[in-house]
Amino acid sequence: MGPPRALRAFLSRAYGVAFLVRAMFQTSSEVAGIKICGRQDFCEQVAAALRLLQVGSPAAFALCQRHFDLVIMSRHSGVDVRSRPGIVMVGDWTKVSTRYLASSLAHEALHCSLYWSYRDKDPKRLVPAEVFSGRIAEGKCLEYQISVMKDLGETDENASRLRDLMNTEWWNVPWEERTW
Repeated sequence: MGPPRALRAFLSRAYGVAFLVRAMFQTSSEVAGIKICGRQDFCEQVAAALRLLQVGSPAAFALCQRHFDLVIMSRHSGVDVRSRPGIVMVGDWTKVSTRYLASSLAHEALHCSLYWSYRDKDPKRLVPAEVFSGRIAEGKCLEYQISVMKDLGETDENASRLRDLMNTEWWNVPWEERTW
């Protein structure tokens, strides 16, 4: 039996903070006000994805610009929706297509949009997690991601594979246990 879940969560967060600090001292680049931090190959791929969004899906790129200004290489992928602007954390995605990565960035921007649209209506009110996370929110973000993929020229077959991911319920996997 391994360490208790709380200890694993603490250690994962500590490693995450160390990773973030280390990422800030690695290579960085910028695309239209969005800073990218990580290894050189990571920065190049994220920059290519952002430039592809800028040309192929300007509305999605504008959503990204509105909701986050930092993309960092991380141990796991996700977004800090509570920060304004948000911080997108991307695992080692150097093996995915640029179109897929671009659409994934748009997916994360929509999570931020869902959170802040709710929050801006009444800043004193807490935002329930189901507004920006969980099955319904992930479904919205995934459908948006698919529409962006199509804007970028991705096939219906790849979009269908992405839709099948809903069956995995990845949003229920605790942050410290994610492998992506």
